[in-house]
Amino acid sequence: MSKIKANNDRNILKKVIGGFFVGILLASVLIGILTVIPEKVRAETWSIETVDATGDVGFSSIALDSNNNPHIGYTDLTNKDLKYAKWTGTTWSITTIGDVGISNSIALDSNNNPHISYVGYRDLKYAKWTGTTWSTTTVDSAFAETGGQASMALDSNNYPHISYYNGTNKDLKYAKWTGTTWGITTVDSAGVGAFSSIALDSNNNPHISYFDDTNEDLKYAKWTGSAWSITTVDSTGDVGILNSIALDSNNNPHISYSDYTNFDLKYAKWTGSAWSIKTVDSAGDVGYFTAIALDSNNNPHIGYFDYTNFDLKYAKWTGTAWSITTVDSTGDVGMFSSIALDSNGYPHISYGDYTNKDLKYAKLAPTVPSPPQNLQSTVSDGYVNLSWSAPSDDGGSAITNYLIYRGTTSEGETLLTTVGNVTTYNDTTVDSGQTFFYKVRAKNVAGEGPLSDEASATTPTPSPSPEVSPPPKPIVTTPSAPQNLQATAGDRYVNLSWSAPSDDGGSTLTKYMIYRGTSSGGEGPHAFVSAPTTSYNDTAVTNNQTYYYQVSAVNEVGEGVKSNEASATPKRGVTMPSAPQKLRATAGDGYVNLSWSAPSDDGGSAITEYKIYRGTSPGGESPHAFVSANTTSYNDTAVTNNQTYYYQVSAVNLAGEGAKPEEASAIPISVAPPTPPHPWWKSWLVPILIVIAVVVIAIAAILIYKKRGKRGEVREEKREEAKEEKKRFCMHCGASIPIGAKFCPNCGEEPIKGGGEVKVCKNCDSAIPTEAKFCSVCGAAQPID
Repeated sequence: MSKIKANNDRNILKKVIGGFFVGILLASVLIGILTVIPEKVRAETWSIETVDATGDVGFSSIALDSNNNPHIGYTDLTNKDLKYAKWTGTTWSITTIGDVGISNSIALDSNNNPHISYVGYRDLKYAKWTGTTWSTTTVDSAFAETGGQASMALDSNNYPHISYYNGTNKDLKYAKWTGTTWGITTVDSAGVGAFSSIALDSNNNPHISYFDDTNEDLKYAKWTGSAWSITTVDSTGDVGILNSIALDSNNNPHISYSDYTNFDLKYAKWTGSAWSIKTVDSAGDVGYFTAIALDSNNNPHIGYFDYTNFDLKYAKWTGTAWSITTVDSTGDVGMFSSIALDSNGYPHISYGDYTNKDLKYAKLAPTVPSPPQNLQSTVSDGYVNLSWSAPSDDGGSAITNYLIYRGTTSEGETLLTTVGNVTTYNDTTVDSGQTFFYKVRAKNVAGEGPLSDEASATTPTPSPSPEVSPPPKPIVTTPSAPQNLQATAGDRYVNLSWSAPSDDGGSTLTKYMIYRGTSSGGEGPHAFVSAPTTSYNDTAVTNNQTYYYQVSAVNEVGEGVKSNEASATPKRGVTMPSAPQKLRATAGDGYVNLSWSAPSDDGGSAITEYKIYRGTSPGGESPHAFVSANTTSYNDTAVTNNQTYYYQVSAVNLAGEGAKPEEASAIPISVAPPTPPHPWWKSWLVPILIVIAVVVIAIAAILIYKKRGKRGEVREEKREEAKEEKKRFCMHCGASIPIGAKFCPNCGEEPIKGGGEVKVCKNCDSAIPTEAKFCSVCGAAQPID
């Protein structure tokens, strides 16, 4: 392939990744090529499945949660949506977030909640799951006319950091969430950054690998705490257009990237003083859509696309060399791949199947080990010694046990015993003058491997004793220690197994003494079993308590020495949780609010989430939503008023989804606002009441006027009568005094001269002296005339 093709391919990829119609463009480029690639056999160690086959989906990014379950963000090109899939432990849960979603990058926070950066129609956007809903934010609306890839990582505060490309200015940009706003800076400018990848060190400082489109170089930028330090990593040819970065335990960067001059997959790492650059794979046109992750030993694992064969490939550094595997070759697969390693160091890869337009997922799981090697059998005095070498392939997981098989005919072996991770065994249960056949197989977490080659041994026939005298009686001693004591725990039990002592002391064993304690070295007598039994199931245990064991053998002489110490902690097995309790549904205007309590039994494993089922008929519920384990409520706003909704909720743990409770139902109803009271002053009665009040007031005024006029006439009449009577009044007590009297007939005082004129009391109309200040009848104060 020529350099012109490389440049053309690079430009096509930039447009495909950055454009809005990424699926349509990609299909038009590949449709005539991919259909002629033959199907290949899938590697046995890879477990491969289709995550989503609805429409044209792909362009993915993967992350693993604390339970090693995958979470994938990806693009639905058919509906132009961002989608999200997660493995619940039993099935894939798929959600449509919406809003285009090209060039997405996913990361999980400390609560296993997903955060996704992606390119919207012309914006850089960011979505996160809050535990109940998706929150979407525009990071940079000046993202127009862009291409390339965006990449995101979360810091120790669960804040996102994003590297991306501004196609208008052809700059590499960096955005981070400060807790209140987005801080955006330009890292490098002048034709750089179309393809970038970001990682954060232990101080939350960003490290970014990216492509220099102007000089066709791979570059690297890191934030020192005060400024950006920028370095050219590789400038040999046209390199770096597709790259991925990861940081090791020393915060040193490791970068996988494509070499467009030689069409190779390359790898660069910073040694602390210089860049070490290696070619990982040069078999054909490889290295596209590369993704890197580092294991606990800082060894790189890389997923990438083989453009020659249109396969998904995987490379890992073993410590001395690159091990390269074809993961999936069924159809045209492997573009837009993303890789993550689980807690055991096994890779999980999400990628696109462009034959079927599907999103696929592959994970490398351990297999059973290969057969043990070089099985040897040697006859000794009274026993057969077996020895062997470990399998050439442990299946990707440590050997836990060896199973030993024995028979008296070739290929007629049956299980004799199980030992730990040891490579020798003494078979003391043999008869003299008998040929025995043996095989051994290895076991790891994936299961039991195939049997080894067969070995055989013939025990000697003892020579007849001289008849002249009996042989001397052998010296009998206590037996040696039982061998290979193993303790295996379960739910409220510990199972012990061991092998017979290599030396029974010259006397048949009668029983085994079992010692137990709750601290190492603190064992005391606990039980015994009769020989030749070599196992014991201890059920008198408490879950989550560690128990320590030793076993000794007993013959006619006495008890021998104790075996090795073995320990185990019984634990309850993990089962699915019981149903959530007290499910309630409360309706309002345009919503139904659900609440419930946690299950009474979590199945021995923490609840990871709750699944919500909804239907419009009893028993007709189907999956509707899910919430995180620390949430026991859900507000369903996707409802129609006056429609009855039925709900059920189930809990999920590591064992899977538990039972559902009895259903709850509610009817959302629109509530009309209350009618305000009619103002009293606008009532039709008001004018009538006003007229009546005016009439009443008028009548009262007329009556008062008439009464006052009549009183005036009465006063005048009494005044005239008093004048006619010619009476006088006592100025001391107000009593009437006859004319001519010298003293008041009431108080005896002498009348005041000049008295005798009278006036009428204004209050009671009584006749009183003109000079009186108070009425002598009613006591009312009088005005002065």
